[in-house]
Amino acid sequence: MKRTLSLLLALLLLLTLAPAALAFEDIPDFAERAAAESLASLGVVDSVDLFYPQSSLTRAQFCKIAVLAAGFEEKGLYSNYTIYPDVPAGAWYAPYVNAAVRKYNIIKGDERGRFNPDAAISYGECVTILLRILGYTTADVGMMWPTDYVNKAQSIGLNAGMKQYGAREAVSRGQAAILMCNTLLHDTKDGALYAAQGHSVGTMDTILLSTTETNPTLSASQAVLYLGGDSRTYATTGPVSSVLCGLRGLPVFEQRSQSRLKGFIANVGGASLETVVSATSTAINTKSGRINVGRDVPTMAGGSIGSYITHWFDLKEGDEISLYYNENGELELIAAHTQAAVSLGASAVYGVDAVSFRTGAAIVKNGAPCKESDLREYDVVSYSAANNTYYVSDSRVTLVYQSGSPVYANPSTITAGNRTFRVSESAGKYFSKSGIKLGSKMTLLFDYSGELAAVLPTKTLQAKAVGVLTSVSETSCTVDLLCGIKLEGTPSLKGVGSVAMGGQRVSGIYKLDGQLVEVSQNTDGLFELKAVNLKDVKDDYDVKASTLGKRTVAPGVKLYECCRAGMALHQIAVDDIPASKVDASKVLHYETNSAGQVDLMVLEDVTGDRYVYGMISRKTGSVSVGTNLDGEEITADSYEYTIRTAKGTLTCSTVMESPDFRATGTAYVPAAISADLVGDGARAHNNSAPIFSLTKTATVKRDAFDAYQGVKVGINWIDVADDVVIYSSSTNTFSPSLSEARANFTSFTLYLDRPYEEGGTVRVIVAD
Repeated sequence: MKRTLSLLLALLLLLTLAPAALAFEDIPDFAERAAAESLASLGVVDSVDLFYPQSSLTRAQFCKIAVLAAGFEEKGLYSNYTIYPDVPAGAWYAPYVNAAVRKYNIIKGDERGRFNPDAAISYGECVTILLRILGYTTADVGMMWPTDYVNKAQSIGLNAGMKQYGAREAVSRGQAAILMCNTLLHDTKDGALYAAQGHSVGTMDTILLSTTETNPTLSASQAVLYLGGDSRTYATTGPVSSVLCGLRGLPVFEQRSQSRLKGFIANVGGASLETVVSATSTAINTKSGRINVGRDVPTMAGGSIGSYITHWFDLKEGDEISLYYNENGELELIAAHTQAAVSLGASAVYGVDAVSFRTGAAIVKNGAPCKESDLREYDVVSYSAANNTYYVSDSRVTLVYQSGSPVYANPSTITAGNRTFRVSESAGKYFSKSGIKLGSKMTLLFDYSGELAAVLPTKTLQAKAVGVLTSVSETSCTVDLLCGIKLEGTPSLKGVGSVAMGGQRVSGIYKLDGQLVEVSQNTDGLFELKAVNLKDVKDDYDVKASTLGKRTVAPGVKLYECCRAGMALHQIAVDDIPASKVDASKVLHYETNSAGQVDLMVLEDVTGDRYVYGMISRKTGSVSVGTNLDGEEITADSYEYTIRTAKGTLTCSTVMESPDFRATGTAYVPAAISADLVGDGARAHNNSAPIFSLTKTATVKRDAFDAYQGVKVGINWIDVADDVVIYSSSTNTFSPSLSEARANFTSFTLYLDRPYEEGGTVRVIVAD
């Protein structure tokens, strides 16, 4: 925790402390917070507890910020003389004011020859100083001050991301921080990047991926930058605030070296800042409205970058996100600032530590409101003073204590399950208290934000954590635990048997690929994986009422779907389900939390998004599956499916026939095939053939379509998939877009993935 300075010192912005990694505690607005931390990382403002973002700035304070941002270091050369009578040589602000006049020529006195250092600086004065520092003169801007300067600042985007100010209105400290960051990232009048004039900078649009606060594998003086698909770890000259992680901007290095990171200037003015309400695989619902997101939009969440389709479920309610758009208005980057809305205090273990709840405080367990009677022994309880809320988590996993640093009995970091975890002061006490030895098994308990809160010996508590086995081979596996932790290592092959795959026998571990599994680590460091036995569900899932039969579905329920039982699971959101009710036959499994609410469900094909749609044909052949006792070859029928879409042609081979695929000979018909069977992510060892022909729903004319990917059939509007496949039987070609198809054809036959009444979506259109 940073040491709190007096209000006077904070307002004077004295550079008496090195930049600290923790965020300013009193800045609720994320853009202002990120801008303030950016300036603090450069030493432009002090990194202390409080920033007082709503307070106004004096002319002297803003003058200091402006010259320090310009790279001013020659304080001694400008300290011992007086230019203005109200700026004596001994004043703390004298060197900055003097440099602003003599070195940078960006300020002037009033008609009486005074500077008025203690007067609140107006917006017009701020932008005048900054336009001058960018090289603009009255000849460039205009003679009408301050109006011409305010208009010029707006025309070049200097006020991007700021609130609207009148020319003579006092500027708050928080908004001034945004204005200063915008200036640093702006070009001068001559077209050169301004920040490069006084600093050694890297490449614009770099992303600060992680710091020592967010990545426990980093040392105390390291940070990771990401640019153009590559990430690189840098030593830092001081701590860099984790508030800046995920933001796009400009790295600043030591003057004499591009290998040591000094700070980072976040491009907060160039981002649209939103607060997440909920996320689905196709859109983000924010407090401002719904934002549709393409599958491949780069998304930074949880310290890594990937496509949106693989990261959307990392976006939680209350998360603040930055959205970056290109010049065509297309979304090109999403950066999540996870759990920014919840600041947790020290955690305690319910039933082990003394925990008393404040009267009137709310209790939230695993994202759902609850009562104290819903808590169980070994739940982790954390208190947020800002929200007057206790956040409770029962996330835990039993792993092997592989290493600890610097002292095994009281480590600051540990490795368990091949992962490195940071150990707080409060969590560290459990190591010495419980006598956990290196190489032994222990149960790790995590708080609401996913941080390690405590460890217990297995004689006290064991936990076989549940997760999805996202990849597996005989030598490696990856499990995404439901609590949000990813485990990677080597699977134990003991007792898993073998299966036939590709004409040979392979380890039965492959049967678990993509499945819900229980995972624990044995003393050899191997992960023991066991399939979760799916329950026999006899109740419908009422999506609208949030009930499964008589059970209440938790607000933060984790939902997974698969093409068929036994195939790979894919996480979905409630909003992804097009129907208002899911039949019991499609509810394959559920789990409940300690309050009896359903917090996990596995569903069978409720969205239709797990398939590749197109024109598909089948060819029958044979494949060798081994030999009999006489050494004679045994063959089985095989089926090769060819899938044609506007993006190209794919093939899939399987030894199982699908009765739902209806075609004669080698004819191509509108159909769907599981995405798990084709392409780079094919899981052929599923030994399943979820392939089915689509049924014609209706034939319409071009005027039946609207501008929002919908089509009217009778009195009903039906959704058309964003990636709908449009095929012309007369030309044997595919149209890249619906608009092009409507321009060239008049008749459109619609094929849905399921009946309209069940939430069907148009997946294939045959145009003529």
